[in-house]
Amino acid sequence: MQQPDAAKLLDAIKNDDLPSFKAMADKYRLGSYRLGRFPVLSLCYLFGSRKLISAYERAFCQISVWESLDEPACISPLFSQKAGKCLRLYFNEVVTPLEMLLILDSTRKVKKLYPLVRPSEAVRKRLRSIYDIKYSLNVTFKGNTIVLDRRPLKRKEKLRVALASIGILLALAIIVAVPSVTVPMLPNLAAGEVTKLEHIDFASRNSYTLKKDIYIPDGFTVDKMNCSITGGGKKLIFGKDASLGVCSGSLTDITVQTSGTPIFETCNNLAKLTNVTVNVVADVQVFDDGAFVALTNYGTFDGVTVNVTGKVTAIADEQQNEDGVVFGGIVANNTYASAGITRINGVLQNCSVNFSNFTLEGELSANASFGGIAGINTGIVRNCSITGDIGADFFDIGGACYANGNTLSDIVNSANLTQTASDPDWSTVLGGVVIENGGIVERCKNLGDISATSAGAAICGGIVARSYGQISYCYSSGNIHADADEAYVGGIFGRSEVVDQNLYVYLGTADHCLSASAILATSGQGKCYAGGIGGYVMERGFDNNIRDEQGDVVTQKVYFGGGVTNSVFMGAQSGCSTFGNVVGVCGQHVYEANSYQSGGSLVLNFDGNVYVLNDLSAFGASIDDLLQFSPVPDKGATGMTSDEVLASDLYKDISDTLGL
Repeated sequence: MQQPDAAKLLDAIKNDDLPSFKAMADKYRLGSYRLGRFPVLSLCYLFGSRKLISAYERAFCQISVWESLDEPACISPLFSQKAGKCLRLYFNEVVTPLEMLLILDSTRKVKKLYPLVRPSEAVRKRLRSIYDIKYSLNVTFKGNTIVLDRRPLKRKEKLRVALASIGILLALAIIVAVPSVTVPMLPNLAAGEVTKLEHIDFASRNSYTLKKDIYIPDGFTVDKMNCSITGGGKKLIFGKDASLGVCSGSLTDITVQTSGTPIFETCNNLAKLTNVTVNVVADVQVFDDGAFVALTNYGTFDGVTVNVTGKVTAIADEQQNEDGVVFGGIVANNTYASAGITRINGVLQNCSVNFSNFTLEGELSANASFGGIAGINTGIVRNCSITGDIGADFFDIGGACYANGNTLSDIVNSANLTQTASDPDWSTVLGGVVIENGGIVERCKNLGDISATSAGAAICGGIVARSYGQISYCYSSGNIHADADEAYVGGIFGRSEVVDQNLYVYLGTADHCLSASAILATSGQGKCYAGGIGGYVMERGFDNNIRDEQGDVVTQKVYFGGGVTNSVFMGAQSGCSTFGNVVGVCGQHVYEANSYQSGGSLVLNFDGNVYVLNDLSAFGASIDDLLQFSPVPDKGATGMTSDEVLASDLYKDISDTLGL
C-alpha cells in the first residue's frame, strides 16, 4: 500500500504550507499517520503550523490509531527541548495531540479539545504525569471534561500584571503627592566578601566569597541562582526544604550541609559545580523523583563529593508517581539540551558518593529505584566512584545509575548493595553499576558485594542488571548472591534483553569483559538463569515478509538476541543447576544461529570467550518457545587452566585496559 513521503510531509508541516499539505491530504488520510512517535497533528502543534491546524485540527484530533512512517532525525532535538523532564515518558510511547498541547502549555486548547478526543486511560495517565512534572499540579477528569489545577503565571503574564500594578501606583502618586524621604527597600549589595545571607543577590551575576558559614533557613527559596559562590573555607548550611531554584551560576571549593532536600531544582547548561562537598543527614520522604544535589542537570559537575547517612523513603501517590520514584545520589536526571543540531550533554565527572548507615525504604506501589550517582542518565557520567553500604527493601539499586541511555565510563562501585523484599509481587533488581542499560557502559568496575533475597523474582548483574545496550571492558569481582523464586544472575549482566523502537532493534551485548565474582544463585521454583558473564540472553521473534519464487508474500519469523564475545570468567559458582561459565540460559534460536546481520555485516552472538576449566560447560542450557530447558554443548568459548587464562592475550588486554 502506498504511503505519503515522510520528508515531504514534514516539510509541509514545518513551512505551514497549506497547498502542499492539502495536495497530500487529498491523496492520503494524513491524520491517520505518524512520523515515528509523532502523529501529524502533534507535529503541527510542535512546529506551530497555524494554517494547517486551523484547517484540519477538528478532524485530526479525533483520530486515535496511526500508521507509522519513519521518524526524521530533526524532530527529536526540538521535542526534547520542549519536553524537558517529560521526555522520559516517551521512550516508546506515541506523543498524542493532547499530550503535545499540554507539554507546550496550551492548557486552554487541551480543555477545548478534550471532549472531542475522549482519550484512553493510558493517555490520561500521561497527561497527569506531564502536568505534575511541569508544575507539581494535579489533573482530574470529570465526566467528559478535564480539570487542571491553576498553574503559575508565565513570565509574560507576570509582566502584564506588574505593569498594571505600576500604572495604579503612578495614578495614586499623582493624586496623593506629598513630600517624602527616599528610603531604600533593599541594601545596595556589592559583590565580594559575604558574612550574611542578605549579602548575596542570587539572581545577579556577581561573584561572592564566604567569610563566615552562611545559614539558609527552613523553607527559604529563590527562583534562580545566577551568581558564583566560592567557599573560602566556609559552609552553606541549608535548613529543611531550602532550595536555590534554577542554577545558571557556580559553586566552587565549598562545603554544603543539608538534610536531604535537593539544593537545586535544575542546573542548566551554564551551571558549574566544582570541588563541592555535600554532607547529608537524610530523613527524606519522596512521592516523586528526588536527589541530594539537583533534580535535573544540564550543566557540569566536576569533583562533587556527597557523604550520606540516614534514610530515604518512597511513598506511593497515585497522582504523582505513576511511573515510579527515581532517586539519585547526586542528581535524579542527568540529561542534555539541544541548541539547533548541537547536543549539550549534562556531565558528572570525577564525582564520588559515600554511603554510611544508609537505607532505602519504599512502599510496594511506589515502584522505587535508586542510582548512587544519578537516577536516569542520558548525558555523560565518567570517572566517578561509589563506596559504603546501601540496604533496601522495595527499592531497586544501581551502584551508579538506575537507567542509562547514553554513556557511563570509568565508574568504580565499591559499595555493598543489599535488597530484601518479602512480597512475591516485587521483582528485586540490583546492578553493580546500573540497573537498566540502553546505552554504553565501558571501563567500569564493581568491587562491592551484591545480595538479593526475594519472595518473587530477582535480577542481579555485577555491572548491569538488565541490558539492551553495550557493555565493554568491564570488570566485576564482588560476590553476587540471589535467593528468589526466579533468579537471573550474571557476573557482568543479569539479563540481556531485546527492545525494538522506531524500526530499530536494540540488543544487550558484552564484549571484552572479565568476571572474577563468586556467584551463588538459588531458586525456589527451579527457574534459575545464572552465568559467569550473563545470566540470561533472551531472544525475540519478528515477522519478516518476503516473496517466494512464485512472487507470493510469505511471513517468516526472524529471531534476534544479544551475546557475549571476547570475555573471561574466572570466578566460582554454586547453587544453580543451569549455570554456564559464559551464559546460564540462552534463547534456543539465537544459540543455534549464533549470528545476525547488522549494517550489512555478519555478527556473531558468541565468540572468543575464555573460562577457567571446571565441571561445567560454557552454557547452562537453551530455552525454547515453550520455556523448556535443553542442555547444549560449548559454543564460542574455550576452557583453560587458570595459568593459561592469566597468560592469554585476551586477559592481558582486558586487565591492561582496566589497570587491574
